[in-house]
Parts: sequence; C-alpha cells; structure tokens
Amino acid sequence: MDAQLSPQSGQRKRKGRQPNGHKYRNNRYVTQKQLLPQPLYTLQMTNKRFENGEKVIAKWNRVFKALSAEPRRQLLVSLLDTPPKQSVSLPESAINPTVPHSPNSLRSELSHCHLPLLAEMGFVEWESTPFVAFRGPRFQEAAVVLELLHSNADQIPEALITGCKRLEQERHFAE
Repeated sequence: MDAQLSPQSGQRKRKGRQPNGHKYRNNRYVTQKQLLPQPLYTLQMTNKRFENGEKVIAKWNRVFKALSAEPRRQLLVSLLDTPPKQSVSLPESAINPTVPHSPNSLRSELSHCHLPLLAEMGFVEWESTPFVAFRGPRFQEAAVVLELLHSNADQIPEALITGCKRLEQERHFAE
C-alpha cells in the first residue's frame, strides 16, 4: 500500500482497500460504530431492529395466510411428504381426504386463487400443463410450521384434531 500525506492532519494516510464498512482514522481502521457518537449509533441499531421486526412480522403473516385455506394446507403437506425436487400432481394433492372436493371446481380455485398466492409468497412453483406443483424458494418457512404441528399433535386440542386425517394419524403414532 502506498502512503500519502493527508492535507488536514499532516499525517500519513494509507491508500488501498479498506475493510468493508471501515474508515481510516488516526493511522488505523475504525468501524462505523467507533466513528458515531453513542446515542446516534443506538438510534441506528433501534431503527435496524425495528426494520427487521417489520420484516419478520410480514414473513409470519405470509405463512399464516398461506395456511389459512384448506387446499393450500393440503398442498403444502403433500409437498412436505415429497422429496424436495419432486412435483406433486394437482388437484389431487390439494384435496382433503376427509371432506372431498369436486376436482373440477378445486382445479379452478387452485389455478385462479391458491396457486398464484402461494407462488407470489415463494412457497410453491407450479405449471398448468401438466398440472403440478413444486417446492418454492421459501417453502421451508411454511413447512417448519406444519412440521411442528405434526410433531406436537398430542399437544393440540381434540377439537382441532378430529376430522384432520394427518393430525389424527400423528396423534395416534405419538400415543
């Protein structure tokens, strides 16, 4: 690295690459935190925490919105039971076995409502010909909630279990 004289201080200032987020002061690199007065740094950290909090809330809202409709839950559970790169056929994978749905009306609901919503959220990717769905880049965000529900089926109130074949099976295996 070359050195040159700084016009303000008369001290030598290094030329060259600085570590990311660092400034060169008093013959050494210092972090942004070290340059800011403490109250300003605290304010920046509070703002960052607030922004991160908003992002986390938005992610949880997406997950619960995705899980708020039965065909979407069934589809996500079907994908959860399938190897990661494999597709599931539609509309069969979105049908609740306890409460059968008309395949034609479900196909329409999936195409126009449920699949675009799940795809926009990043939980699934889908194709219309053949009519299939795959795990999306954010699939794991929704999958972890389903996995936790399934693994804790014995802790869920009976009123939320009866009629849900998967949770009934999970509870039976837990006993």
